[in-house]
Amino acid sequence: MARAHRERLDPKQREQLATARTVWDFIALFPPNARWAEELPFPEFSGAPVVDVMEEVKSRIGAAETGLRK
Repeated sequence: MARAHRERLDPKQREQLATARTVWDFIALFPPNARWAEELPFPEFSGAPVVDVMEEVKSRIGAAETGLRK
């Protein structure tokens, strides 16, 4: 995903990508209409380690659920 969309990464993320080997603890949230085709879609949110971004994840999922109920 990140390698397919380098232009969307901030400088810190590009630096991390340059030295990354294996990602063990990562979360990505995609919009409801995202479709995985030849190229992976870019997530609305991503973060790691998961334990450090759980409040943001919960907030975004809650907002998405509220939006779907309207």
